[in-house]
Amino acid sequence: MSERRLSSRLRDGFTKSSKTDGPGMKIHTLLSLCPYTHLWRTGKRLVVERKLPESARTGACIILLGLFCPFFWIALLTGASRGELLFHATHSGVVMLIGVIMVLVALVREGGGG
Repeated sequence: MSERRLSSRLRDGFTKSSKTDGPGMKIHTLLSLCPYTHLWRTGKRLVVERKLPESARTGACIILLGLFCPFFWIALLTGASRGELLFHATHSGVVMLIGVIMVLVALVREGGGG
């Protein structure tokens, strides 16, 4: 192998993929198979392109309400009893779950169900 081909092969070895690289998969290929990667990319695209339907925005606001619930955070930061903290955490979780369901329903309706 000539020196020129060898240096270009070494320089481009980590950026270009060829069929002779061996049996190993590239990290990009592995990440593209992960369902969480697809969810992240879809969510990021919806936020960047601002294509969230109005009913999904309502659900997103409800999720934020559950996340930043003042009752939970006051109980957590003031050292409330374990039972009270668990009550507020459960309540906040249920509110967030309702918001997630609203967002998902709105996205399915907007997308036509498939």
